[in-house]
Amino acid sequence: MTDTYTTSLCRYSKTTIYPELVLGECPLGLSSAEYRQCPCRKRLYGFGPSDLRVLSCCFPNTWRGDEIYNPPAFAEKIKDNHKQWRKEHD
Repeated sequence: MTDTYTTSLCRYSKTTIYPELVLGECPLGLSSAEYRQCPCRKRLYGFGPSDLRVLSCCFPNTWRGDEIYNPPAFAEKIKDNHKQWRKEHD
């Protein structure tokens, strides 16, 4: 089971059981459309005593544990990738 009290939940996590753990804003400044491409989010299973499935935020690391050395450039790359994806799918 994941330690509920040391985990930050993604800004776009939809949990209503642990609202105090949901970040007030995305550390990378991503929108609700861009966050789907964010490598900082990680799905956790068996979260808390309620055995929930939630999205955690691993910032300043990726979900693999790699450190993000230049967050503004990293965020810009995600935003550019999202813009490119939108162009291809609109």
